Amino acid sequence: MLSRLLWFCLGAAFLSTSSANFLQQQQQLLPGGCPTEYFSSLQSRIEQTTARNTTVRPLLVKFHKVGGTTVMDTLNSYLDQDPECSRCCGTFRCGEVKGPLLGCTGHVGRNLISDLLRRNTLTLKNQEDPSDPANLLPYSERHALLGSAEGEVEMLTRWIPKDSSGAGDKMLVLTVLRDPAERVRSLYYFDRSQNFCKLPDCLAKKVSFLEWLQYKPDGVHTLSGVPSCCEYSDFLGHNVASAKVALSTLFDVVGITENMNELLVTIARRMGKAYTSLPAAHSADSIRRDNSDNQEPWTEEERKAAEKLVEGDMEIYNFARELSERRMLHEWGSRENLDAAVEEYIRNR
Repeated sequence: MLSRLLWFCLGAAFLSTSSANFLQQQQQLLPGGCPTEYFSSLQSRIEQTTARNTTVRPLLVKFHKVGGTTVMDTLNSYLDQDPECSRCCGTFRCGEVKGPLLGCTGHVGRNLISDLLRRNTLTLKNQEDPSDPANLLPYSERHALLGSAEGEVEMLTRWIPKDSSGAGDKMLVLTVLRDPAERVRSLYYFDRSQNFCKLPDCLAKKVSFLEWLQYKPDGVHTLSGVPSCCEYSDFLGHNVASAKVALSTLFDVVGITENMNELLVTIARRMGKAYTSLPAAHSADSIRRDNSDNQEPWTEEERKAAEKLVEGDMEIYNFARELSERRMLHEWGSRENLDAAVEEYIRNR
């Protein structure tokens, strides 16, 4: 059982024949399947005082097959602790951390946001303009919301700074979304190319992409136990409207996979790092776990089926694109400044 839980925490999905109870499984496996015997060893040092510079502590809400591993690896390279400690929100392999826990960068970050949205109803400051950057809740309110988790989910909050003012160590909440039709296609071909997805249980290796898109055990679209069609709505409030409000009110940075360079330079800016600290543009490090070489071209029938399947998540994604554009321009002051930053990053890397 322990090895299975570890595997989930490292970002792999459970193989299962049915995911009708997927979200219930997530609750049972919190925090992300990281071994519980490590938790007690953290209690005495959650917020040790050390002589160091103020730190930005990231929370990455990491969806599957969106380029999130590149973002996670970039953030982890900035944190002075074991990357697995960061991936598991400070609940695993953190024994050598000398100071406070520094971030939450793996898939389990989705559970923290999902739990927050389950317990709270968020509203927009500007109801007439949902993508208005002014809809982002004040830092102190987001700090209180994220830090109010109870029970097993509370284990995922130990990296959050105690100070709610943001004057010292400060949270940075970010995510990245991808065209959901492309995301589900990538999920399918990723499983087909991986040794962990074994026959006879690996659905992706038994059926065509079109058949996989139409596969509904218990009415739920799945791939290796991960809801394949609707991960955005599943973890951002369970419907399109709530997901839009969550993105607008909770996230400092909303990145778009198709604009990855813009996201990376913004992360470097927010983390106080030089562009030379980022993975080289178009290098293997900047396209971690990319499986485009394994994918067959779209057919018209496949594309129509995929777009119908991800209709709700597509609406969320299109909103995220608008929100991301406005947030980026608000962050950088102008499109010219952002483009110049991207050009400098590409030139120097």
